[in-house]
Amino acid sequence: MIRSILVPTDHSASANGAVALAGDLAGHYAARLTILHVGFRDGEAPSDLRDQARQAFDKAKAAGQPVSKHPEWSPYHQMLEFMGRMILSDARALAERHGAREVAELLDFGDDAERILHHAHHLGVDMIVMGTRGQSELQGLLLGSVSHKVQQLAPCNTILVRQPEGSRFADYQTILVATDGSEAARKACQLAADLANKAHATLVFAHVPLKGASPEQIAAAVDTGALSARAQEDLRHGGLPIPIVTDETLAEVGQLILAQARAMAEAAGVAQVQTVIAEGDPARATLELARDRRADLIVMGSRGIGMVEGLLLGSASNKVTHLATCPVVVVR
Repeated sequence: MIRSILVPTDHSASANGAVALAGDLAGHYAARLTILHVGFRDGEAPSDLRDQARQAFDKAKAAGQPVSKHPEWSPYHQMLEFMGRMILSDARALAERHGAREVAELLDFGDDAERILHHAHHLGVDMIVMGTRGQSELQGLLLGSVSHKVQQLAPCNTILVRQPEGSRFADYQTILVATDGSEAARKACQLAADLANKAHATLVFAHVPLKGASPEQIAAAVDTGALSARAQEDLRHGGLPIPIVTDETLAEVGQLILAQARAMAEAAGVAQVQTVIAEGDPARATLELARDRRADLIVMGSRGIGMVEGLLLGSASNKVTHLATCPVVVVR
């Protein structure tokens, strides 16, 4: 259940896409939406936005209208505050056009990622929705760089949005979930089922065999009592003296993981559920499936099974969020 959403914005194209999607989600879930702008520091704001804000600032000042809540600030920093409130006002209007009903605006200053994470903790939000590219072209100040930090450290689920025009949640037809049976993946399946119900979308569960994971890690992903005697024996001994789980057992485990995901989704009321076994690198397989199935949304856990780089679903989620053409939900 999504009750509270935080969406940071810097008025960039992908940030506007995130605001639109956040407004759409907030409307469907009757959730409270907080729009956050972390004010630009010296030289960060793009020239066209700065010029627009300067003209509006000077016009308001000449008309005797209040331009700042901090009269002790310098005129330049008052203008940055004015620009921030202008950005928030535009974002609020966009979110409300997309269905958000309870909207709050929040202006802050400081390090982008740190302030986003601070407010996510303080507000206790269920979801952060962010664009993947921002206004600044300076290394370390890109919203893309900020989104990576937030995704890694957020206390809640995150959605990263690449599309500048935004994507309408109500129009989603296919939601793809990558699952390896881990705790985070199970949570991802639950959230995806809820989202699919809201959007009346087809839910596709995908699994890549857990090659490279230990027998103990694989056994933790399923109810081993539901496996064949041969598979149970394989996981107990792991092909001793070398602990390698056979492909047959991996396939059986994968089918069980998918069967459990399907049963959970159907019990939650999802009408259209599909399952697929994919081969290869988890990130590449997920991206290819998203393309082939024309997925409108990808949902993944933040941490997966195994400790080998490239086999972690968490590692795969990092790659997918950077390369996917549709929004990606990372579930904690």
